[in-house]
Amino acid sequence: MQRYLIYFLLFLVILASFPGGVKAQSGSSQDLINEVNALRALNGLLPYTVDGSLMAQAQAHSDYQASIGELTHTRADGSSPWSYGIQENIAGGGGLSVQAAVYSIWADSVHMNTMVGSESGLVGAGVTVVDGFVYYTLNVIQTGGGTSRNSSSASNQNLQTSVPTIIEEIVAVQTAVPQDDGSIVHVVQPGQAPWSIAIAYGIKIADIASLNNLDPINPILYVGQELLIHPPLPVTSTPVIADTPTVTPPVLIPAATNTPIKSHSATLFPSTTPTPDLAESEQKGIEFNYRFLGVGIVVLCIAGLVFVIFSWFTRS
Repeated sequence: MQRYLIYFLLFLVILASFPGGVKAQSGSSQDLINEVNALRALNGLLPYTVDGSLMAQAQAHSDYQASIGELTHTRADGSSPWSYGIQENIAGGGGLSVQAAVYSIWADSVHMNTMVGSESGLVGAGVTVVDGFVYYTLNVIQTGGGTSRNSSSASNQNLQTSVPTIIEEIVAVQTAVPQDDGSIVHVVQPGQAPWSIAIAYGIKIADIASLNNLDPINPILYVGQELLIHPPLPVTSTPVIADTPTVTPPVLIPAATNTPIKSHSATLFPSTTPTPDLAESEQKGIEFNYRFLGVGIVVLCIAGLVFVIFSWFTRS
């Protein structure tokens, strides 16, 4: 009887979300969590506990889906939520309400198992609206035992990774600093689980299991356990240069060669004729002028005499 009452209440909620009932409108991330916890209450389950890390991841994924305009479980970095032990429901539509997402789109066994498949768990939600289109993301870490709503179908087993470790108190994970060789080793503290450690370091649970030889499906941790988060960096061999004695190259001094001495042949310059003394030349010139003058006077005298004689004879 109680089961039929629950189904009847679910039916009424679904009817209210359709056109003609209450006008559907998108809700906030807290509205989505409240609706999931209300569904859990209808199934006699305790509410999920809100986790800050899951809230951030769910909101980031809703933003990413809105940025590419597509509903997808693949993260921006190519990973999936199940790599971190997270069960995830996504939904989207124009003006899609929280109630329609929870009771209509997620009404199948796989999505319903995320919401009511565990007696306890952690939850985070993200809501992004772009041009009236709503992107919902619900992230859940199931920390309690299974319920009658757990699905055992093969498809559900392929989609979801269980986290069997029961966590009574969740504590923040403080990441370790890299060691000198580049490796990172995390010491498990009380209240820490594989999923919380994987989220803190930004790696997958499968990576932690592989590096530490743990069961990838059910990695069991204990307080004080040293987990290898990042292996040492590869060592690059540097060639060693042997010390070689420094040899100073000999200074080469060219051998002395007998350079033939060139005999300088005497250059013959024409001998200069001594210039006669100026006084002597002037004296000879004067003597020549006097001689010429004397001869001229004599010639004139003779000419005058001849003229006189010629004139005398002509008159007579």
